[in-house]
Amino acid sequence: MRVIVAMENLPTPFPLLDHPELLVPMHMHTEESLDYARNFPIQDGDIFNVTFPKSGTTWMQEILTLVTSNGDLSQVKTRPSWERVPWLEQNTAKEFLEKRAAPRLISTHLPYEYAPAQLSKGRGKVIYTARNPKDITISYYYFSKFVKFLEDPGDFKDFTNKMIYGTGETRLRAGLEVGGGRGLECFDRGLQM
Repeated sequence: MRVIVAMENLPTPFPLLDHPELLVPMHMHTEESLDYARNFPIQDGDIFNVTFPKSGTTWMQEILTLVTSNGDLSQVKTRPSWERVPWLEQNTAKEFLEKRAAPRLISTHLPYEYAPAQLSKGRGKVIYTARNPKDITISYYYFSKFVKFLEDPGDFKDFTNKMIYGTGETRLRAGLEVGGGRGLECFDRGLQM
């Protein structure tokens, strides 16, 4: 089964890397970076910031930085979030994470099935931030209108249909089936336009 990380039907001017399991933008991902993510050696102190796109990822990156630094604002003010809480699946992850001391803060949009194998063995901690799918759709729509790496999303109704793939249901799967069923799944079956 092929899983789409960046919404499959949303237009993008960047070429996509057709990995055997994922379809992701090539300007931020490589075969090596995806394999690195899957085989990432988790340390017990690692903290994973897991989100569906546009669900509060940056917000949680800021909170985690402040919590792990006892509220010291210097890290937040002097280092970008992608360096403090790097993306596990992106081509910069190894550079930022390999020599970092615990606790390592790590962000990902990867589905649980493609996250590091050691997560299923209870290594590390996972924080999953969920957001109402209606809010995600609106946020992604306006985000797509102003960023340079996505094409204009066009009509909101068409965009919404692309977001839900025509199924009438949006499902966000946290996949926190880590450590004996400590799981969370968020569903919204009422997305109507």
